[in-house]
Amino acid sequence: PGSRQGLQRKSFWHSQKIEAESPVFCEAKKAHGKNWCTLSRKSALSRGRMCDTFFSMTLFLIAGMPVFFIALLNMFFSGSFYGREILAPLGIGGLWFFPFCLIYALFSDLVPVVYGGGQFYLSRTFIDLAVPLVFCLLTCLVTCRSQRADGKELFLRVAAFLTGFFTLFAQYVCIIFPEWYAEYIFFLLPLLWMSLSAFSGLLVSLFFSGFRIFRFLFLILLGVLPFCMGAVPWLYAMNYRPLAWLVTLLFFAGSLVAVWKVPLR
Repeated sequence: PGSRQGLQRKSFWHSQKIEAESPVFCEAKKAHGKNWCTLSRKSALSRGRMCDTFFSMTLFLIAGMPVFFIALLNMFFSGSFYGREILAPLGIGGLWFFPFCLIYALFSDLVPVVYGGGQFYLSRTFIDLAVPLVFCLLTCLVTCRSQRADGKELFLRVAAFLTGFFTLFAQYVCIIFPEWYAEYIFFLLPLLWMSLSAFSGLLVSLFFSGFRIFRFLFLILLGVLPFCMGAVPWLYAMNYRPLAWLVTLLFFAGSLVAVWKVPLR
């Protein structure tokens, strides 16, 4: 029980107490004198802040997309919607994530690992935004092709489908991405996906219910959108992180304003 190996199996706080009673710990405490308490408090506070930060990051990653979708419904849509119109595409989008994992793994292996330049911008744009978006829209239109819907209902179906898909995709990305991407994985990328789901639902709805003259304009905007958002991971990798946050928040605020201001028939 008194061996080093036995101590390592004990809990963190118990091992801290044992370490505090060791001769090495006592000598270090005498050497630092009065500053030792300050150093201990700073170390404990830093560990506590790290735990709180990781918890908030994980919570935002898991619950961010569903909460954003519910907030969209409460803020910008009045009236009652049937649960099936929301829950069915939400669940179907989550189910389609599992076959997409195979496509994502194969596509990721084909993309070379680079950390700068135009090649990095294109790789992150396709892997993080364009390929998932195209897959989601195609599968959503195929699964919902037999269901007729007006502008608002179509927006809800597309946005719910993307919400269900990206909620699970976020957990997968969290596992496979390197640690230095933490701020991008836990905050910037989910915010981009929220904006993408709102913009996509809006543009798809306008494409099918808008004027024929402007239909292809909405389709072009939908195609250009991921390439504009692809600037965020590039800025983050180039260490322009405040600018990456600014661009992300502009996309996020723009999606809210677009859903609020653009009328859906």
